[in-house]
Amino acid sequence: MDNALYILIGVIIILAICLAIANTAGNSFNRKYQKYSNMMLNTTYSAGDFAVRLVEDSGYKNLKIAYTENELDDAFSSKHNTIILSKQTLQSYSVAGYATVAHEFGHAVQHNSGNIRYKCLRILKVISALFGNFSFPLMIAGLIVMLVDSSSSLGNFLLITGAVIFVLSLLSELLTIPIEYEASNIGLEKIKYYNALAGKEFKMAKKFLRSAGLTYVAGFLSRILAWTFLVPRFKK
Repeated sequence: MDNALYILIGVIIILAICLAIANTAGNSFNRKYQKYSNMMLNTTYSAGDFAVRLVEDSGYKNLKIAYTENELDDAFSSKHNTIILSKQTLQSYSVAGYATVAHEFGHAVQHNSGNIRYKCLRILKVISALFGNFSFPLMIAGLIVMLVDSSSSLGNFLLITGAVIFVLSLLSELLTIPIEYEASNIGLEKIKYYNALAGKEFKMAKKFLRSAGLTYVAGFLSRILAWTFLVPRFKK
């Protein structure tokens, strides 16, 4: 009984930690974004200029830069081999602007260097996007069919199919975490190489990207804990 109680307490503690991360990571990142967006650098060289230099010096054919009107919609499109930056980032002279550019360029390096983990993740993301929303309905349908007719092979098929889709979706979220941190590390190395940020500013960029990476940890935990209804749908 004592062992069972310890296990229960341990599970509750782990669940509480997971919920805390899942529910607070997004707000923590937004606060840091606002903070480091106001940390202006003493330079006439914008984050957009830094992005252009990174692309020009990369030697990657067909790597392009595009912009979006939506703030915080910075991304890398592997389909179009394009770094997509918000107007706010392109025109920024802040720590957050430089860090964002560096991170998205890190994804460009992963894509253009043929990173196997990155390619596998893209495939899993496509599968998850196409079929991810069907996992729970399929499992529920399978359970209902099995309750009506326990010998039905259709029930087993639906349940297993739903479970496989859920696991693939979960794996996609899990693999995203090291890929995102790797992109940040690549970006930070580029910042060092070009001496774009130094000293305290470099440490700020590192903290900012670490906070951004934590949102992907939260996304993974949210996927696992969705059944508890205690976490919001996590948008990245």
